[in-house]
Amino acid sequence: MIGARIAARSGARDLDLPLGRDTAARFLPWIIALMVYLSALSAIGAVLLGDVLHGWDRAARGMLTLQVPPDTSQARMAVLVALLRQTPGIVSAQPLDASETARRIGPWLGSAVPAETLPLPRLVDFRINPAIDIDFAGLREHLKSVVPDAELASRLQPLAPLRIAAVRARRALAAGVAAAAAMLVLTVVFGARTGLDIHRPTVEILHLLGALDRDIAGRFQAHALSLGLRGG
Repeated sequence: MIGARIAARSGARDLDLPLGRDTAARFLPWIIALMVYLSALSAIGAVLLGDVLHGWDRAARGMLTLQVPPDTSQARMAVLVALLRQTPGIVSAQPLDASETARRIGPWLGSAVPAETLPLPRLVDFRINPAIDIDFAGLREHLKSVVPDAELASRLQPLAPLRIAAVRARRALAAGVAAAAAMLVLTVVFGARTGLDIHRPTVEILHLLGALDRDIAGRFQAHALSLGLRGG
């Protein structure tokens, strides 16, 4: 009896189950390939958008502008510039003349209205050190104590809607990667269960001959691994 059981177990290991003839086995590698392809594209897109957003954030932190009303006196402008230069973390502060201000605002106004004829605000361009945390709330209070209508703005502020869209697209791509991974797992599980159902009579016969579950499961696992590697 022991010799027969050992022989049956040896035969179960050597038995070549016709798993490759299953209909599910023919399409499973293609489905896996499609899922891997889509998830790879989504992951690459998410990484690229992350790099773009990181670059925008660094640029936004490095380039800031102080905007004050056009009727601000020269003395108050000098106080504002001195206050900016004395703030820890601000590398440089440079007031812009009227021509430079007109040049920057010109693309937004177009050629129909000359920028020189408008009461343009006075601007102070300053750069900060991204490695140093600046208390912008306190800085705004100090600036408004000198000029109540002083405003801090980033040069990239007009791109804020585009940045929001990029963040949403990155989240959608990340969700797509997670969904593709979940679908990939479900597809492999479904294919394995289908193979077990198709070969149920053969599995029952092997059990009657004394084959262990791990011997039979090993065949299905090796077959699923082969399909996954081919599809991947």
